[in-house]
Amino acid sequence: LLGEDDETNIAALEKFENDLDHPEDGLRSVKVSNCKITDENGKIKHGQQALVSGTKVLVCTGSKSTRLPGIPFDQSHRIFDSDTINLLGYLPRSVTIAGLGLIGIEFANIFNELGVEDVKIIARGDIETSVKKLNMDMDVANELMRLLTKSGVQVLEGTSIDEFTYVPPPGADDELIQMRLNDGSTLETDLFLAATGRHPIGNNKDSGLTSAGVDITDQGRTADRGK
Repeated sequence: LLGEDDETNIAALEKFENDLDHPEDGLRSVKVSNCKITDENGKIKHGQQALVSGTKVLVCTGSKSTRLPGIPFDQSHRIFDSDTINLLGYLPRSVTIAGLGLIGIEFANIFNELGVEDVKIIARGDIETSVKKLNMDMDVANELMRLLTKSGVQVLEGTSIDEFTYVPPPGADDELIQMRLNDGSTLETDLFLAATGRHPIGNNKDSGLTSAGVDITDQGRTADRGK
């Protein structure tokens, strides 16, 4: 965490104060376009513009799962991302999760607690490297991984999928997804979850964050984060 006297925090506060529309009141205004507004009669008007003012303006654009190329999401009812997994309507016999991040770990624990005995997590790197990317206290992260593996979840380090060799079409209830891994071996699973991260909804222009005085990267992250 950055301290109050950190140069990044100081620069951010100066930028905010310099950009105030009403310095005497500490107010900042943001114009919102193409929004829905409810008038005094309770009628919703679409495609409107509004000026929002306040001492703090919180912009929440939301996020959606990142779908990496090569994963046949649309070819099977057994392949999910971190959004569509919430629509799961059956208890799988086995689960393979790509991604050793917080989402992957969370769902591995969920399926394990639901009684799925065969739960695997595929990780491109090793556990230590993946744990460091969680951006949490290392003692907490290591204990999290210890409990995960102790519960029976298997972590396949240094592993990636070269190809989905067979994807059961809708209605094929008794068939498994077949994958060829980077070491040449094959892996079968009843359900595949791509826990490969999330990204902001809408591009930088649509979200209006730049107009609000927030510097962001092409990936939608705040430019000052992590400095």
